[in-house]
Amino acid sequence: MYKKKGARVAGVGVNDADYVIVKREGKKEVWICPFYAAWRNMLNRVYSGRYKNYLDCSVCDEWLLFSNFKSWMEVQNHQGLHLDKDIKIQGSKTYSPQTCAFVPARLNSLLSLSSNSKGEEPVGVCFRKDMASRPYQSYCNSFETDKRTHLGYFQTAEEAHKEWQISKADQILKAVFWYEQQGCYTCSVAEALRGRVVKLIQQSLRGEETTEI
Repeated sequence: MYKKKGARVAGVGVNDADYVIVKREGKKEVWICPFYAAWRNMLNRVYSGRYKNYLDCSVCDEWLLFSNFKSWMEVQNHQGLHLDKDIKIQGSKTYSPQTCAFVPARLNSLLSLSSNSKGEEPVGVCFRKDMASRPYQSYCNSFETDKRTHLGYFQTAEEAHKEWQISKADQILKAVFWYEQQGCYTCSVAEALRGRVVKLIQQSLRGEETTEI
């Protein structure tokens, strides 16, 4: 077992741990400190250049020092949960104490938007040329099954997208109810999810397209 105090992570993070965080098993390094593992994974996602979805993201200056991140994580319910940066604050690109929360993986993927293959239609909509009179299909992933649910066929993409917005709002409400029964529940995350529901309903009523959740 050994330490790597002072070592840089992803070129920006400073490890100031004064205890053993890593052990070697044969040729492999095993991170025995869960706080360091979470910190290292966060920095690598943002600064390694290997993850295109994180190219415009950043980590706050405070968390570039390992001990600061560890102090925050120690008072969080984190066992078996995923570090999320944009549920509490929609569209957040920064990892910080104000924006982050540990959440179940099911919630972490709930707000991801999957586009259709051509990218020409609104989210939750695909064009079916074999359906001449109602060529726009609406679909939404079920929170309970994580499978795509068919919502119907519509004359316009706008109608199909509106159906998706209503269904997505319902799925998020189901997720909130499920989340409130879990031991990892926090009010700030639940309230943020309810805010997404309100926004989706408002956008559907105004005929606005949803481009992010």
